[in-house]
Amino acid sequence: MKVTLTLANAQEKISQRTGKPYTALSIKTVEFGERWLNGFGGKISMNWAPGMQVYIRVVEKPNPNGGANYLNFDVVEPDMGFMEERMKRIEDAMGLPAMTPPGRGGIAPAAATGYAQPQAPQAPAAPAYQPQPQGMPTHPAFLQGQPAPQMMAPDEPVLDDLPF
Repeated sequence: MKVTLTLANAQEKISQRTGKPYTALSIKTVEFGERWLNGFGGKISMNWAPGMQVYIRVVEKPNPNGGANYLNFDVVEPDMGFMEERMKRIEDAMGLPAMTPPGRGGIAPAAATGYAQPQAPQAPAAPAYQPQPQGMPTHPAFLQGQPAPQMMAPDEPVLDDLPF
């Protein structure tokens, strides 16, 4: 889901269970108003600031104390979130069965979905070797029936060396 940040608050903490450091990230968004969303910071979220549009996956968890439900989020890589939403719209419009992205249950085999199996790329055929007869000139001017350009001897003056 694409959201617009209104607040982003990152705090370095130490896990009470494992003793390892982690970054707790709390955000507010235009879409969820004054409700806080809680998650973990990382490489993608380290520079989040108000006004940025980011991709997250929101999960609502019940509050064990009986209050309002918690809103937790997972950071989604920008390309992945955009592509997942776009693929879902395309599949729905075409009437195709939804496919689960890799890492979330796998993708159904192509044979099961009726999609064609990808073919291995074929290497282009190498051009046939055609040897040139010995002694035949290969300069382009000779091949076109024109005389070859004359090479200058090293002791001849070059036009740029003339005094005028």
